[in-house]
Amino acid sequence: MTRLLLVTTIPVHSAASGLRVLDLWARDLEAQMAAADAVTVVAPRRMAEAGSDVAWPEGIAWIDEATCRGPDHAAELASAHDLVQVAGGEPARRASLATRFAAAARASKRPFVVSLSSDRARTGILNARGQGMLRRVRAWLDARSIRATDERLVSDAAGLLLTGHGLVGRAPHHANVHVGTASWIQAGDVLTTEALTARAEEVAGAGRLELVAAARLEPMKGIHLAIDALKILADRPEDSGVQPYLTILGEGPAKDDLENQARDAGLSDRLSFGGTRAYPDAFLEELSRHHLLLVTNLNVEQPRVVFDALAAGVLPLCPDSPPYRALGLDERLLYPVGDAEGLAAAIRRFDEERGLFESLLPDLREWALENTVDSMHRRRAEWIRETILVPKLP
Repeated sequence: MTRLLLVTTIPVHSAASGLRVLDLWARDLEAQMAAADAVTVVAPRRMAEAGSDVAWPEGIAWIDEATCRGPDHAAELASAHDLVQVAGGEPARRASLATRFAAAARASKRPFVVSLSSDRARTGILNARGQGMLRRVRAWLDARSIRATDERLVSDAAGLLLTGHGLVGRAPHHANVHVGTASWIQAGDVLTTEALTARAEEVAGAGRLELVAAARLEPMKGIHLAIDALKILADRPEDSGVQPYLTILGEGPAKDDLENQARDAGLSDRLSFGGTRAYPDAFLEELSRHHLLLVTNLNVEQPRVVFDALAAGVLPLCPDSPPYRALGLDERLLYPVGDAEGLAAAIRRFDEERGLFESLLPDLREWALENTVDSMHRRRAEWIRETILVPKLP
């Protein structure tokens, strides 16, 4: 158990996986509290203000990052904690908070770790594809800055936290690395075995498959592939019996383009945009209305929504990329990265073989129970104690 100082610049208004991002962070902090003696969060004041209706866990100490502009206050905070955790993945122009607290940890002789949850350098480049030259150049420059900033941070860190195996090989080298499996679910969120049996029977008798995609609507998330796959199934005579319906959850800069794509493809009666949901109850309830979750990421991140789907009795169809390979998913749940034809074929398989739901869901339920937000932070806390804090004791 430790006194943990978390330094974050988490965005307040972004929509991740069709969710309100602060609801997710509240659950994450709850699990952090269970794995530490005390947790202090340094974040923009607007984060707490925007989340006034969020169920933040009791006992969290909040520090407005605006009050930590000078090195003295940052060093004072760092010295009052056993471990400082800063977030990487930002270009130099947005990384001042992380670099300030990394320096404060060094000055106060406190260990610090760097956390990386996604390859934001590649995300920026992917999102800039098809944009103007200025946007693409800026994305390239930001990518170089992100990698250089992460290299500097990690070089002095006591450890590196990676979220998902897709980041292995893409993050800066460090001798002490912990790779976690990203999850937001708690054991109580997962359907019972009896509920899963009823779920499989419901899918078997359903007239059509209900599909759902849940992501921030930006090019890197690849939601256009889900629409392309739906179009493929709608157009082919041999697929005339496959008429699934797709719900897209989330908000983001690509929403207008996706709506235009759906309209131009003539899919308006087979597709809808559902906005975002509060987490966990409203989001898991929405997921449970569907049968297949379409994960279409073009990057190497491991979305936590995979476990949300399993908790709700929904099978995820995922890109055949390192983060999903590392999860050990059944081959039938994988399709080639960026391949709408492959995604359409996977949807067709599960529509034609409804018995796959009954055969796959029980094992996946047990797997979900082994990968909760609590177990994720418990493993992280054990790594911190065993490899960072214990060796420092006299």
